[in-house]
Amino acid sequence: MSEFLGDSLYRIGKTSQRLEVSSPTVRNWIYSGKITTLRTVGGEHRIPESEIRRILSISSKERKTAIYSRVSFQGQKSDLTTQETLFEHYAIKNGYSNIIKLKDITIGINGKKCGLNKLFQMFINNEVDRVIVNYKDRLTRFGFHYLEIYFKGHGTKIIVLNQDEVHDPQKELIDDLLAIVTSFSGEIYGSRIHKARHIVNMLKTEVKT
Repeated sequence: MSEFLGDSLYRIGKTSQRLEVSSPTVRNWIYSGKITTLRTVGGEHRIPESEIRRILSISSKERKTAIYSRVSFQGQKSDLTTQETLFEHYAIKNGYSNIIKLKDITIGINGKKCGLNKLFQMFINNEVDRVIVNYKDRLTRFGFHYLEIYFKGHGTKIIVLNQDEVHDPQKELIDDLLAIVTSFSGEIYGSRIHKARHIVNMLKTEVKT
């Protein structure tokens, strides 16, 4: 293609390093037409320098800074506003633009988080440049390290403002445990709600001692 004459050409591996995404992501972009390549005689893809610069320009303009806030209960709504204000000030101070606010009011083990699910879908669509959270467990109670590696491999950085975990993780873990017991007790005992309540009350007594 004449528009690429004189361009340096790069293999997929080198291109992934330049764009700070994984090699599979680059391949997906090639197959979906997001990146135009030149083919060698052997059929291998080579990515022109100008295409890399074009993608980098698009990424800096279009990819978003996501701020994700979560509290466990409705009574903590005011804390959501506090978190959002903190994140927004941090983003503006560091020159991050194109900010999107996502939030949830639910316990950590609940998989039905609308805000978090939207974040993951945006990540899949390569729309998120960075994610800002207050604590690691706002995103996931367990396995944060693996999530961080996965995000980084696709060019998305997770920024945790409070690395020292100054909140009360033990209380939230107990709340999650109570929620699990309440849910499973209700499913097991069905209409015998008094039996389920008895088990939950026993657990509450135990964790207070």
